[in-house]
Amino acid sequence: MTITLVLHDSWVASSALAELLVRVRMLEAPAPAVTKTVPPPGDDGLAELVAGMEGDSADGVCQIPEPAPTTPWKPALATPETRRPPATPVYDGVPRTGRSLYKWACSKKVLPQVNAWGKEHGCPRLVSDWSEAMVAGVYTELAATPAGNGRQHERSR
Repeated sequence: MTITLVLHDSWVASSALAELLVRVRMLEAPAPAVTKTVPPPGDDGLAELVAGMEGDSADGVCQIPEPAPTTPWKPALATPETRRPPATPVYDGVPRTGRSLYKWACSKKVLPQVNAWGKEHGCPRLVSDWSEAMVAGVYTELAATPAGNGRQHERSR
C-alpha cells in the first residue's frame, strides 16, 4: 500500500511532523505477531481481578465483615432559637406594598374584605401584586370602617 501526504510548508520544521514520520516508518515493517491466550477450562478470567480483594480466603469465598453497631438517631430538642415563627404573619406599621397589605389583612382577619374591594375596583387577583395607590385606597377604606366587634381597626400594633 502506498500513501501520499501533502504537507503545508509551515509543518516542515515541526516536532509533530517528526513524531508522525517515526510512526509511519514503523508501519513499513511487518506487524508483530499477536498471540491470543486461551484460558484453561473453568477459568472465567476474573481470578486476576479478584486476587487482591480484601477478605479473600483460600476457598474463594469473600468474607464480608459485620457492620459496626450504630446508635439510633434522636432529634435535638426544640429550643426558643430553633422553634418555628408564629403561623400568622406579624404586621408592623401602615402597609405601603401589596405584600405588607396582605400581612396586615391576615393579622386583622380582613383578607376577604380586601379581596372583595380589589375585585370591585379591578385590582390584580393576588394582593401582593397591588400598586401603592391600590394599597392606600383599600387601607384607608378598611381602616375607617368599624370592625365586626364595633370598634375601629387598629392602625398599628
